[in-house]
Parts: sequence; C-alpha cells; structure tokens
Amino acid sequence: MLKALGYRLLVKPDDFNSEHEVKGTDIVLEIVHNIGENIPWAKVGDHVMYSRYGGKRIEDPETGKEVILLDDGDVLCKIEEN
Repeated sequence: MLKALGYRLLVKPDDFNSEHEVKGTDIVLEIVHNIGENIPWAKVGDHVMYSRYGGKRIEDPETGKEVILLDDGDVLCKIEEN
C-alpha cells in the first residue's frame, strides 16, 4: 500500500471531475486517497483542486492504477459540498 508522508497527499481520479470541469484552464479536480501526517485540513475522500502539471504521477502497485502524489502546496483548494 502506498502511504503519503510528511506534507503530501495521494489523490486519484474520480467521476467528480466530469461534473465540475473548469473549461479553458489547467486545473484538475481529484479525490484524496491517502494523506501524510502533517495535513490537518484534508481527509480521505475530500475533493481537491490542483494545477494540471502539479505532483508526480505514479502507479499503485496493488491496483495498477495511476495516482498522483502532491505536495500540500500544489493543492489550490478543497471543494466543500453544501
């Protein structure tokens, strides 16, 4: 299992992205999969927005699917639903 350390988050693609697409920008929405111990503002399952070219794309060895490892400074905002 991949575990984010320090000030990092692991995010994975989610269908949420298609509902909240930001046209004409380089911004991506994803769901938080795992967080490091130093990020009090996020939890697993949160939706976050980050720069399209932020983070490092890696393959989860358990699932074979791509996840993105982000520094917390790469996250632009957290999406909160009403």
